[in-house]
Amino acid sequence: MDDMAPGDMHPTNWEQESQEDAAYLEVLNNLWQAKAGTWDGVNPSDPAIFGDGEDDFDGQEAHDEFLEFEPYLPAPTNHNPDSASTGHIPGTAGNDGTGTGIPPASINQEDRTLPQTDALNNTYVRIVHTNGIHHLAMVASSFTCIRTLFLLALLDYFRLCNLELKASAYQFDQLLRRLTLLIGTADIPNLYHEFRRMGRLWQWMKKLKWAGYGHNQQDPMQPPPGSLANFCPACPQPGINLPDDWKDDENGFAFQHIFVADGNFKADHVRQKSAQDDVWLLDGAGMAPNRAEYLEFLRTAIERLTKAPCENTFRAIMNALLSSKACDITGLVALVCARHGFYVPNTLVDLFKGEQQKNVDFAFLKALESTRVDPQQGVMLIYDIACQYSVHLRDRIRHLLPVGLQVDRAINHFHVHAHKDECYFRYTTTFIPGAGIVKGQILESNWSILNKISPTARTATLAHRTEMLNNHACDSNHKKTLAMTATLCSRSLDAKAMVAQTDKYYAELSATVDSQTMNTWENEVLGVEAMRLANVKAMDVYAARVPDRQQQILALAPAPSASPVQQWIEFSLMIEEKQIDIQDKVRRLGSVPWEDKVHIIEQLPEALAPLLVKLKQLKEAAEITDKCPEMPSIDEDEAEFDEAAEEISGEETPAPTLSSTDMIPVERQQLSLPSNGNVGGDLKHVEILARKKQAHAHLNRLRELVADISFQYSHVIRAAP
Repeated sequence: MDDMAPGDMHPTNWEQESQEDAAYLEVLNNLWQAKAGTWDGVNPSDPAIFGDGEDDFDGQEAHDEFLEFEPYLPAPTNHNPDSASTGHIPGTAGNDGTGTGIPPASINQEDRTLPQTDALNNTYVRIVHTNGIHHLAMVASSFTCIRTLFLLALLDYFRLCNLELKASAYQFDQLLRRLTLLIGTADIPNLYHEFRRMGRLWQWMKKLKWAGYGHNQQDPMQPPPGSLANFCPACPQPGINLPDDWKDDENGFAFQHIFVADGNFKADHVRQKSAQDDVWLLDGAGMAPNRAEYLEFLRTAIERLTKAPCENTFRAIMNALLSSKACDITGLVALVCARHGFYVPNTLVDLFKGEQQKNVDFAFLKALESTRVDPQQGVMLIYDIACQYSVHLRDRIRHLLPVGLQVDRAINHFHVHAHKDECYFRYTTTFIPGAGIVKGQILESNWSILNKISPTARTATLAHRTEMLNNHACDSNHKKTLAMTATLCSRSLDAKAMVAQTDKYYAELSATVDSQTMNTWENEVLGVEAMRLANVKAMDVYAARVPDRQQQILALAPAPSASPVQQWIEFSLMIEEKQIDIQDKVRRLGSVPWEDKVHIIEQLPEALAPLLVKLKQLKEAAEITDKCPEMPSIDEDEAEFDEAAEEISGEETPAPTLSSTDMIPVERQQLSLPSNGNVGGDLKHVEILARKKQAHAHLNRLRELVADISFQYSHVIRAAP
């Protein structure tokens, strides 16, 4: 058949070949099963056993080929009735004492040199494949009646497909079924459950192998916490990658551990019906902690909420008390090293009722334990809501922290701008000595990869879900380790260029300030940095000392040392400015304003009423008399203002009218001023001086706004990637 051309293959030839193959397999089956290991007296020409000799093969050929496979095939079933009573297990030992049930004479000397089993007692089988003959070990999916064997290459291939392609066991099983038979897949045996079980066992065995369990005497069923996980090789760890005299190094800040904590609410889990049937292979040995230990900590943990020092409301706090009836796990909290993004062993903890303080507390404590943090190193935790999380941190876990350990806290640059202004100077890493330039949001990039496996893990058993998350977290650390050298070399070059650029900018900026002011600033900065851990409010010295709007209004108020006339005019100008502001906001409402905006603007004139009372008192103190009171009218400037408002709203605003019964709005009441011509005496020069003072204050405010916008454009927007 091998020499036949494709055009010569008629249906009859295929049928004949199929019949020949079936007869040949029947012969091998007779040789294996019917003779029960006894070959003496077998006649290769016996048609009852070897066929009638009319096919393309003969019995002698089948017998010779079978003898070649004898040493590597399981022994035939022992049909001896006494075997059942004696407890004999077929294929374990034969009458010949060789353990194969095959006479020693039938095994040639060359075959005796090949191993029968590997170190794990997995049977070696000779496999003939398209690319050659292989002598391979198989891992069985059952240990009582071996019927299904999975190639180790297949299990490794599935592991890589799961890690890189995020393919589930079900998807991979469907792929194998289609590759086996493109049509009629229903006729293929369903091995999904066996394949899923073997996938879990194989990945567990690989972790044991990588951890050295083939050479040590430890119990693989009870490995130490985090011993089957990998961590960052570059983060400072005493006893692993630090010299013995690291405590004497003058640059001690470089040995500080910096962790980033964050929650992930996409990694939830649907409640399962029979969780008690789970088989836990990595309970506490990988990235996730021991489940019993974690639940016991949550049972006795302290939860103390606070609004200080930042009163803003955050999503993490709002979700702290959320739970789900459909899900028994609502998400994850994890810690990674801030400089390199490696998951920390034993810190991948589940969330049962939102992101609470006690969840992060446990993950933080396990990070200190698994990375062997020394109290002299110090530790920093970067967390989205560190301003609130750190307030009662020591009250919650002081008794569990290493003695003498200083815990610093920070907020990443992305989230700190959603806080109050004070949080920026108190908690951003820019103003923390020794923090350097770190990626406070580096965990988000890890989540984006882990979220791809979340749909598969959502409906898995709790034990299998933990293994999947652990496998992907360890694989993330593994790939980062392989790229560590190239990454650090690239970052070193970037850091050197950044330092040179920063030094140049600092020198140019310092040249614009006198030396005395520079010394004052430097001493002030060193002083607040020394007391930062004890009093974080001291960092407010970095804030720009720019008066707010209320302070500017008070600055425009008349000074107590001014004459009564000056006080009266300056106060009148301040009220006039408020009147113009209210009139502008009223015009911008349009013809159909929002109800909430109307309510806000209606409250603005109420604030002018007490100011008018005070203005009247100042006027009486200055002995100012009205010259010629007139009914208020709309001047040309206000009419022009109305036209601008019509362009904004797109609709024509009717001109206000005034009858004898209408009340004059407080924002339109004409004030007594020399420029309005309704006061006696020659006081115009006093009003001109007051208006110059007012204009000077507004010009300063404009300069500050322009400077701030220019800085944002030149140093933030233009410099952004």
